[in-house]
This record gives sequence, structure tokens and C-alpha cells, in this order.
Amino acid sequence: MQRLRLVLILLMMIVVSERVESRESASPYPIIDSGVWATNSFPGDVYWLDNERVLFLGSEDSKPVAKEHEALLIWDTTKKAVTLQKRNISSLCYRNGIVLLGQKIDNPTGGPWKYRFFLGPLGEEQLQKKESKDRVDPLNCRIVEKLPGQDQGHFGRYLLDGHGYLDYGETKPSDLRANPPVVLVKEGASKGIALPFGIRQVESLEFYPFKGAYFLYGWFLDSSTRIVKSPWPNTVPHPLWWLMPEGTVSEVLIPPGVWNSGGSLRFTPTMKGVLATYHGGTKSDQDPGTQGVYLIRESEVARTIIRGFVAHVGVSPDGCRVAFSHAPNYEADRRPNGKNRRTLKMIDLCSEGVRS
Repeated sequence: MQRLRLVLILLMMIVVSERVESRESASPYPIIDSGVWATNSFPGDVYWLDNERVLFLGSEDSKPVAKEHEALLIWDTTKKAVTLQKRNISSLCYRNGIVLLGQKIDNPTGGPWKYRFFLGPLGEEQLQKKESKDRVDPLNCRIVEKLPGQDQGHFGRYLLDGHGYLDYGETKPSDLRANPPVVLVKEGASKGIALPFGIRQVESLEFYPFKGAYFLYGWFLDSSTRIVKSPWPNTVPHPLWWLMPEGTVSEVLIPPGVWNSGGSLRFTPTMKGVLATYHGGTKSDQDPGTQGVYLIRESEVARTIIRGFVAHVGVSPDGCRVAFSHAPNYEADRRPNGKNRRTLKMIDLCSEGVRS
């Protein structure tokens, strides 16, 4: 009798767990699951090669692997097939057919691990020399000797080739709380264009082909104290900016929501609105609560795209499809124990098969 009771209790726990996980991952959109484990650590972004294929770091099956043993993989979402490109890759950057791969290697003198880099067209990468003073240009996926503005004592960030760079001001300003405007310096220009946001208001910078523009956002700067604060106040809309290569800027205001309740937050633009990836709101290791990805559209109530833990969202060139490494809850995200169930998933936001 006691044994029967224990069996019934275990069955009830399994049923409850399945119901919780189903509620965690519920989405108004069909979710395509690759079934393959994918990293969620930076750098471990997912990149779309075109509107059907995703380039990512992960394992060759559903089992997690250590960072130095991750594989470079391509997921064909149309053929529903994952193919191996390279093994033992620890970092990935992709732009316009060119990849920069980092391989983690042991330090023969002891101390921190070291990296060696490979650069070139996908499948034709060559070993790239990198000195300790060299920097990685994340937008162009290349190694550079110095950052723009460095010779003038300024900190800058390269834009795509031909677009110039953004000047974030002096590396050692006299007033650490000052918030001068970010300046766009076009290729070959002698003077820059002051942009309508300050250097302490923007942190994230990415280029999106479907818009042909750069997407920027950042922190809340309290104008009264001139101190950057987190989380973003739940009474103040969150501004995001589109920067066109010629210098015009348009603002997108994100209304307050559950994503303002504490916990890290990332924004990703798509053709159908802006995705807010929220890492707070969990109720327990098994219940993600309000943690997840939300689709925010103008004059509409935000929709929960998927619940659970998501790190980075990759967007297809046409802005319709999104791919991401997802675990239904924190327990399922832990690695490398047997409870890890994080896999690479995809949602087509432009699909006519959307469920209401």
C-alpha cells in the first residue's frame, strides 16, 4: 500500500511538472524546435545566414557540452536538419558571409584560458593573428589594432564598412556624470553629427538588414542625480532608437510592463514589433512566472511569445523569423546536469498560421 502511494505521488508530480512546463512555454505562435542543445552564453549568439538557415553554437544532439567543446552548427529550418560545421568552437561572430571564430585553448603557463581566432568566409576560415592590444570589432566581425577615435583620446565604435563610426566622447572625461551626445562621424567626414541621445543612455548597438538601420537602446539616466539606474522605472516609457546610415534618427517608445519589475532586459526589433526578452519575474526554479519574451506593438497589448529563459534572439534578414536558445525554466537551463533541456527554437512572426 505504501509503495502504491509513493507511485501515485510520483505520477502526480510528473503531471504537475508537465502542466507547469506547458504553461511556461505556451505561445500564440507555432514554435519549431530543432531538438538540439544551443548555448545561451555570450558570445554565443545565433545568426541567420538567410531567411531559412541559422548559424549557432551548441552540441550535435540534445546534451549540453562544455564551452571549449561547443560545435559550430547550421540549422535548416525548412529541411528541419542540423549539420555540423566545426567542433571545439567557443565564440562566434557572423556578418555578410564572413565569420570570426574563437577557439579556447589551454594556457601553457597556467592562468586564464587563451583564445585563437579564425576569420574568413564560412567554411574557408584562416588562422588570424591577434595581439593582446588588439580589439574585436563586433559589428564587422574582425580584429582591429585600435578603435576609432583612439588617437584623439576618444572612445568610438565602428559601424559597418562605409558608414563611419560613433564617437562616445573622451575616454577620461573630467566630469564622469556628464552625458554629451553620441556623435556620428561618417566615412571621410571632417565633422560629426550630434545625435539626440547621450553617451550614457545607449549601450546596445546592432544593424538590422530588414530596416537598413542601426538599433540602439540602453540605461535609464536619472536627470536629477545624473546616475544610471536599474531597473527602468515602471512609470517611464523606455526609448529605443533607429539610426539610419545618413544620420536620421527615429524614436520608438516602449510602454512600462512586467519587464520593468527587476531583472535584466533586452530588446530586439522585428517586422511585427519589438521583442522584449525579460530575465526577471521567476517564481521558482520550476516556474518562470513572467520571465520570457514579449512582442510589443504600437497601440496593442503586449503578447507573450514564449515563457522561460531566453538569452539572445537572432532575427532573419526579412525581419519575420526569430531564433533563440530556450529553456522552459531555470532548472532546465542548468548545465551540465541531466535536467538541462535547453534547445534552439524558432518562431515565424509573419506566419499566417498564427493562433490567436
